[in-house]
Amino acid sequence: MAAKVKSEKSNVEANLLSDTNPPLELTKQAIAQVREAIKREQQPKGTGLRVLLVQVANGYRYDLQFDSKEMSGDHVSLQGGLKVFIDPIVASALGGMRIDYQAFPGVEWGGFLFEKVE
Repeated sequence: MAAKVKSEKSNVEANLLSDTNPPLELTKQAIAQVREAIKREQQPKGTGLRVLLVQVANGYRYDLQFDSKEMSGDHVSLQGGLKVFIDPIVASALGGMRIDYQAFPGVEWGGFLFEKVE
């Protein structure tokens, strides 16, 4: 008698969104910069990006961190081969946003820009 194999996806696979429908979109430039930072900071294989909203004195600010572990309820998307982790509450606040990277002329660094996609 053959054993019955239960077919269940892991939490990450169950929450994995298509590359075309994440709660937050990263541009190719942003993905390239995150990948470069992961390599430069010698982060372990499988490291992705966690997008956060952090409460400050006069409201909230966006924050980006390296992460490799999904937390319960996270929205996880794979964008350009990069895992992006977003808490469900943060995901609802970020809906329709895009993260881009802009280099600043004359200097060796730039910054990540959060833009509302119309």
